[in-house]
Amino acid sequence: VPVFVWSPEEEKGCVPGAAARAWITEGLEGLNHSLIQRFRCPLVLRTAPKAADALGKIMEESGATAIFYNRVYEPLLMARDRQLERQLKSRFPRVSFSSFSGYLLYEPAAVDVPCGFNGGHWGTLMPYVRATKKLPQPPRPLPIPRTIWPHPYITEISSSTPWRDFKVILGKDGNGFHLDDCSLKW
Repeated sequence: VPVFVWSPEEEKGCVPGAAARAWITEGLEGLNHSLIQRFRCPLVLRTAPKAADALGKIMEESGATAIFYNRVYEPLLMARDRQLERQLKSRFPRVSFSSFSGYLLYEPAAVDVPCGFNGGHWGTLMPYVRATKKLPQPPRPLPIPRTIWPHPYITEISSSTPWRDFKVILGKDGNGFHLDDCSLKW
């Protein structure tokens, strides 16, 4: 079951700004469209004060036996995800958990950047770039799956957050915004 859970209360100082939330919304809509077109399987959206509650409910309802998720790299969010996995493992001891490098070419721990002052933006970027050149090429992305097995849970979703409401949640604090109400020009 493909799922996206939004729990901004848990992100505290790491909540994305308005522009990032617009990109998140567009990316999720694109993912949902691709999942429906290729697999007839919509993305389940949930909002909750605590991600563990939302994911736990989905796991109970769907009978999930495995959880696959992308790693994050902000220290606060890494701690949140470790805690989330511990909570879910204690509730669901037979469920396996697997995390993946979701959006970085190299894991931060694999890049050995020299310590010390390197002189501003280019002084911090270039040592990183030079360090990555010493590493092997990053692995190729995995191919798109040929199929996602249909799950009866997908057709019985009653508590997924509707897209029109989800856009508002991802919008500005308090008032919200709809991407349909604005145009992006390049």
